[in-house]
Amino acid sequence: PPQPKPRIDIIDPYSNPHTTTNSSFTLRANIFNVNATSDITFKQNGTPNVNFTFNPSNNSFSSNVILRPGNNVFEIRAVNPSGAAYASRIIVYEEPQASPPPPVVSINNPPYSPYITTYSNFSVSATIFNVDNSSNVNFLVNGIQQTGFNFNANTDNFNANITLRPGSNTIQITGTNTAGSDSKTVTIVYQEPVNSIPNPPVVN
Repeated sequence: PPQPKPRIDIIDPYSNPHTTTNSSFTLRANIFNVNATSDITFKQNGTPNVNFTFNPSNNSFSSNVILRPGNNVFEIRAVNPSGAAYASRIIVYEEPQASPPPPVVSINNPPYSPYITTYSNFSVSATIFNVDNSSNVNFLVNGIQQTGFNFNANTDNFNANITLRPGSNTIQITGTNTAGSDSKTVTIVYQEPVNSIPNPPVVN
């Protein structure tokens, strides 16, 4: 009896198209009624690819392929004296987006903590790395969120003028991005100046 026509069953990927974030893939198929590797043509994006193995004893075909970003079209064609078979798959390679480095907050003024001052007005300055805009900066003075600050994402510079209350003031600056957040806290102690009242004159 004549040999049956070839038949190709692509096992992996099963879905078509198939999307992956890995740049390499092992394409697997079963190819029936074919006697040798020479009866198989394998193409990747229209170009013949001879990097595959075929075992006629168990009909298994496999190829380790390197994907380019976007669509990758794979075609398998098998022939024998009775006819030919054709099967294809599209594998979409989506390159993973690199995560940005996490934020880093460094408070420059006050230069240390706790910092003691006798002035009620204070200029806070900091450097905030790896943050895109001011909406990703959180500024707290004594636990109350402040919006009156300037942040330049191009220079990473942060500054704000604040009014201190007598005693201890807690300043917290937080920067956030998709990789995480960083927060730094300092204490500024405002000591009100004491007005020295001269002693009244003594009259003898």
